[in-house]
Amino acid sequence: MILDIPQVSGPGLDAVSSLPRPYRSADAAAGRQAFALCIGCHNFSIAGVPGKGPSLQGVYGAHAATRPDFTYSDALRGSGIVWDAPHLDRWIFNPHEALPGTSMGFIGVRNDRKRRDLVAYLVAVSPPATSPPPG
Repeated sequence: MILDIPQVSGPGLDAVSSLPRPYRSADAAAGRQAFALCIGCHNFSIAGVPGKGPSLQGVYGAHAATRPDFTYSDALRGSGIVWDAPHLDRWIFNPHEALPGTSMGFIGVRNDRKRRDLVAYLVAVSPPATSPPPG
């Protein structure tokens, strides 16, 4: 399956290898395939142009609900979340359990391997930060 989403590159894979366990052994290329679950609502628009959900360009390491071009739920705006690997993992597992009051209409990914691969993909396609987020 070919998706209209970013490919995983060498620097992105380096970022994945620096993650804590169990994320550093996840397969970012498989996560790209798993992103098919997300593409109906999210994209990677550099301009940040949202779909039904916000652009995920640079999500890893970013503070939640800070894109100016998307209207977030009050719960997410007040969450204080920084999207590190554990937060992304919990969110993708079940957004409504991770943050009651979220407006995200996704039930989550229960398969641990698929979810961690997806986290690795999001890390791999995010621009490198000056320092990694906590986690």
